[in-house]
Amino acid sequence: MLVTIAIPVYNGESYLRDAIQSVVNQTFQDWELYLINDGSTDNSLAIMQEYALNDIRIKVIDDGQNKGLVTRLNQSIETAIGKYYARMDADDIMYVTRIEEQVRFLESHPDVDVLGTSIMIIDNENNIVGSNMHDGKVNAFIHPTVMGKSEWFRANPYCGWALRAEDMELWSRTASKSNFWALDKPLLFYREFGVPVTKKYIQTQKLYLESFAL
Repeated sequence: MLVTIAIPVYNGESYLRDAIQSVVNQTFQDWELYLINDGSTDNSLAIMQEYALNDIRIKVIDDGQNKGLVTRLNQSIETAIGKYYARMDADDIMYVTRIEEQVRFLESHPDVDVLGTSIMIIDNENNIVGSNMHDGKVNAFIHPTVMGKSEWFRANPYCGWALRAEDMELWSRTASKSNFWALDKPLLFYREFGVPVTKKYIQTQKLYLESFAL
């Protein structure tokens, strides 16, 4: 597979089907999807297993434990076999051409290590309520939009102490020695209120992006 997509899941049953289906619906089909269950107590695992039974590219990782997002992200990176590694959250939705467009850009720009995109912000009823646009060289990303070289992610693992800011810690630690880029097209529908019902720190993300922007 050219692309490994990773979705860590903790009690994500409310929107998980939409997230997985948006991967299945991609115009680019040379992918594997890791659904990493982080000790969910709702129906998430059953939903993941249902999809895995119907598509051999979908793999469920489940050890029955709750280890946290950073551990699951690093676990998925170490397991990935794709040339590129792509992130997504369990309550977001990929635009149908997201993987195709990011792969096309990365294949034609081999100097780029990590590629993000702009986003459309959606509410809990999938209504578009805003956007966040970025273009060109950047120093940080909206986390679930990124795709990059798997070897880059393996060489730069997430740090466990940066709770709720593991992505921004990674970008700030690596920006000076990496080539980061963002597409101005919104290729992810980013749910402003995530599961389980808490704010997804969108304002914090925006502030970080503004402070790290060139």
